[in-house]
Amino acid sequence: MNMTLRYKVFFIFFLSCNILQAQVNLIHFPQDYEVVCRNLSNNKGYVQIEFELNSNNNPLDISLKKIKNQAKNSFIIIPYSMQANGNYLFKMTDSIDAGLIDYAYELSYQNELIKSANSICAGDYYIIYGQSNAVASSKGTSCASDLSPYIRTFGTISQTQIDNNWKIAVGDSINDNGFIGQLGVSFGNQIIKNEKIPVCIINGSIGGKSISYFLRNESLGQNNLNNAYGRLMNRIIQSNSQQMIRALLWYQGENDAVIPTEKEEYIKMNLKLFEQFHEDYPHLENIYMFQIKNACSQDRISNNIIQQAQLEVANQCPSVHLISTGDISLSKDNCHYNYENGYNVLGKRAYMLANHFQYNHPNTEYDFYPNPTKINSYQSEVLLFFNPASKINFDSKCALSDFYLNDNTNPISIKTKMNAIILTFNKKIEPNDLISYTNIYKSSPCFIFNNVNNQILAFHNLKIDTTFDTQLLPYFNSKNENSELESSDISPNTNFWKTDSKTKYKISVPIHSKELNIINNTNEDIKLEFNLYNTNGDEVLSKQLVARPGRLTYPLYEIASGLYLFNFKVKSKSIIDVTSFLANIP
Repeated sequence: MNMTLRYKVFFIFFLSCNILQAQVNLIHFPQDYEVVCRNLSNNKGYVQIEFELNSNNNPLDISLKKIKNQAKNSFIIIPYSMQANGNYLFKMTDSIDAGLIDYAYELSYQNELIKSANSICAGDYYIIYGQSNAVASSKGTSCASDLSPYIRTFGTISQTQIDNNWKIAVGDSINDNGFIGQLGVSFGNQIIKNEKIPVCIINGSIGGKSISYFLRNESLGQNNLNNAYGRLMNRIIQSNSQQMIRALLWYQGENDAVIPTEKEEYIKMNLKLFEQFHEDYPHLENIYMFQIKNACSQDRISNNIIQQAQLEVANQCPSVHLISTGDISLSKDNCHYNYENGYNVLGKRAYMLANHFQYNHPNTEYDFYPNPTKINSYQSEVLLFFNPASKINFDSKCALSDFYLNDNTNPISIKTKMNAIILTFNKKIEPNDLISYTNIYKSSPCFIFNNVNNQILAFHNLKIDTTFDTQLLPYFNSKNENSELESSDISPNTNFWKTDSKTKYKISVPIHSKELNIINNTNEDIKLEFNLYNTNGDEVLSKQLVARPGRLTYPLYEIASGLYLFNFKVKSKSIIDVTSFLANIP
């Protein structure tokens, strides 16, 4: 074919396509790689198709082909109506199954292709927001092995460009098309592997900014492109996902430690930001907040203050779940993370929470990182209890320099006993003394974790109860020479767990009988995982019990008399609880 004839054929084809497209006005049509929001009640997504056909054309010559996984083809009949101007309006909603399934659509007129969309799927939406550890670009190691064609994104993280296209996500370089960061890739990969659901992750983070930078600008409008919140929201609106965002992954605070921002001010702004997210994304279920690590060459105390602020925000907001970063090694810059032992671990930790809260898998032990709930002292010792209640362990390389009394005094020894940490100082603990914990970056970090390896959360200047409590005497090393108290003087404890101000169950150890009583006030079976520890921290009994409605008595005749820690994980259709108490077995 000579060159002139080739140009003529191309021109005729080009003109034909333009004429066809001029006859059809597309109003709604999916894009390549689009993720439509999954309906949680029926596990389907809905694709909107709407277009107008010129009145000079025959509506019966329109055809729409639906292709599933590049193999199974079907033609869809599109309902249409005649408009006042004589044109034909075609409008329909087509359902697709959520899962690792690709759909394609081809719109034709008289067998001539007008528009196509490939690799459409239905899945879940998540947001990542915050500073550079939320950006999570590569610090030397790649996340390429965890990429998937079903981890996708919309638009761009760029602060200056506008992009309304769908892309398969990548995570290493912020300059790459489809960048969501290594944290996003890890989190998305866990959902793909475990839930078999496509995921769209929209990352609106920017490094080196204080928390005030991330707030919605009320004067500019919620989706104004001149601030980070507005740029992020504009992408979400354009992706048609505003009503379907499931959770936010939030990692920010290092810059506020540098400024430094006062604790109460940080709490105020963080609560305001989360309130704005719940307002603008009404179906947002959870916020997974990473507690900042003591790194980036920050002042230890200023950093610890932000850590405490984050702890208090999480304690105030039921939808916020705080994730510890204290045991994760840093990259060479001492501020960010490598992939395999850093962002990948953080992504997996966020997924373990989503596994329970978004995907309804019972996973109580992974729901919380140990949070100090009770702090007592006796002479020179400080006793820390944590929620959830479980046995506390520490790495053999643990350094005492992570704990501080009044921001300046380290303990001289540390040990764990049952569900508590015991710190010994070289002075008597006074009523005004305050205790802090922050994981300082060093070559041998101090790992303190519970029975499922969840690292304890950092805290700053918490009050110590110096009131003498005889129940806690078995925990302490010190001997009270002026006390004649024996173990028999330690009163037994009875534990009640209440939900919505209504007692659903009661667990007790009677004073004069060697038995465990469980009262089930619900109309469903309650499963209990029961562990018993002696005062040395040794497990002496482990049982799984089922308490039917009414009363269950379990004998403890083979257990020696003495003080024990009772640990329970309680599960039923309406209850997921963890609780523990000290009690004497007579």
